[in-house]
Amino acid sequence: MNETLLGLPIIDFFWATLVMVSLLFLVFIVILFFLIEKNRAADLRKSWQQLIAIVIYEAASADIPLQPPTALNDHLTNRRFRKYLARSLVNAEKSLSGIAASNLKVVYKQLRLDKDSIARLSSRHAHIVASAIQELSAMQISEAEPEIVSLVNHYKDIIRLEAQYGLVRLKGFQGLAFLDDLQNPISDWQQLKLLSAIGQLPLNAAHHVQCWLNSDNQSVVIFALKLIAKFQLLELHENVLLKISASSKKVQMQSLKTLERISQENTAAAVIEVYDNASDAYKMRAIRVLENIAGINELNFLLHELYNNDNSQVRLGAARAILNCSAKGVAVLEETKKQLDEPAKTIINQAMEGHY
Repeated sequence: MNETLLGLPIIDFFWATLVMVSLLFLVFIVILFFLIEKNRAADLRKSWQQLIAIVIYEAASADIPLQPPTALNDHLTNRRFRKYLARSLVNAEKSLSGIAASNLKVVYKQLRLDKDSIARLSSRHAHIVASAIQELSAMQISEAEPEIVSLVNHYKDIIRLEAQYGLVRLKGFQGLAFLDDLQNPISDWQQLKLLSAIGQLPLNAAHHVQCWLNSDNQSVVIFALKLIAKFQLLELHENVLLKISASSKKVQMQSLKTLERISQENTAAAVIEVYDNASDAYKMRAIRVLENIAGINELNFLLHELYNNDNSQVRLGAARAILNCSAKGVAVLEETKKQLDEPAKTIINQAMEGHY
């Protein structure tokens, strides 16, 4: 009879055990190799960081651009090192200004890192293209502008958004030329980023902004309205007035916000002219705007809203607007209180408390 162990013939048990031990040993070898490689990579990354720190320090502390340390030469043929160096220089540039930031840009070009970034614009991977755009725009590589322009309507969001923002970082207001033919909507967050990247406007800016107000792309119209508000383009006041009658509620709301920033003598009257047939959202925003721009000519309208509107927030806004529209606003509300019920008196008292 064959001897057995744990229900298996001895020979089968031996081979099963050998296989298990071999597998465990193989797993051990793989883990050991992984740990060794991980430590080696960490040591390599640490040595890179130390070397790059020297490059950044010398460039940032020099009055004129210097030649990069010769110690870099041993690493510049390493593609991974070049990518890491480029990203490190870009990150450092964000925290510097003046000569220090300019010197880093010079080093970036001296090492031909700009050529690497331009080459990565042709990558099949969206995140690599987006990263390359970030580097090129941060380092002000104007030679990359044509390639970046070609990406502003890209079907992948990450590429399209970085290309738009990158152009504005490169060229300021002129970088917004892509709005002329923009096909995709611009998100609120993207609009905020673009606005923050524009420090000043050229003399002919109003002409371009006026064209964007007439765009078929609703988000471009809204962005143009935000530009007008930020830079207070008073010459476009009448163009903005036309937008409070737009079919788009979003355009209407932004038009009202913009008019509050560029208000003129006829603004309040124009806002009121649209009021009766407008949506509740328009009325709420209009009253808030009138709190700051209404004059004595709007007093009768404001009193009408205070007396007759069913919305307590609109009535409160009307009361606040009355206080601000005339030096006699307090006296007008005191007299009005005598003719209103208790809820209305409470609203007036609330408005007056915030006024003092």
